[in-house]
Amino acid sequence: MDDLRQMHQIISTGKYILHHDYVFDKDGNLVTLASLKTNSYSTSRSEDLILRIDTKTGKILNDYKKTTKRPASTTNSEGVYGLDWMHINAIQYLGDETYVLSSRETSTIIKISNLFESSPNLDYLIGPKSLWKDTSYSSKVLKKIAVPYSSHVSSVQKKDGNIIVDSGFQGLFGEYSKSGKLLQQYKIKLNKYMGYRVYKYDFNGFYFNK
Repeated sequence: MDDLRQMHQIISTGKYILHHDYVFDKDGNLVTLASLKTNSYSTSRSEDLILRIDTKTGKILNDYKKTTKRPASTTNSEGVYGLDWMHINAIQYLGDETYVLSSRETSTIIKISNLFESSPNLDYLIGPKSLWKDTSYSSKVLKKIAVPYSSHVSSVQKKDGNIIVDSGFQGLFGEYSKSGKLLQQYKIKLNKYMGYRVYKYDFNGFYFNK
């Protein structure tokens, strides 16, 4: 869509349903969160997929779903397509095929490198240690960053070697050092539900700062 709101390209994602959040990688490809709708509940997937789409051709380049296994179930209280076991609701691109995800259902921040390669790497998890203690991922849970609990961790940003985390429903966002030390924290007066997305930027390159 151009500045006059004229549509120049519409990309069909077929059986995939996009939701919540997206980013662009270094090649200009669209990396977006998705669900998969099929005729079978057992093969449908709800908000636990990540697609990479070539914006020039509209071709879906990758479908990431290989490093985790969802639990077996035949129920879904939210009525969405497939079991809503992960519910990824935010994605950040850090460069070098590395991404940070926010999972609502596990209250966990997930960092993955080589995301679309044949062997993605789970770098770390930031979340409740008790949730992961009986899994093969327990050693990936960071011990040094205590993030205020929220069922929606609305955004995570790596900036100048630090990490900015927005604990949505708490109305809190904080900046943490690489070692996990809380450097500064702010509280938002919420009108209704949550603080949704907090980012830290400078004004370098802006017209009023030249």
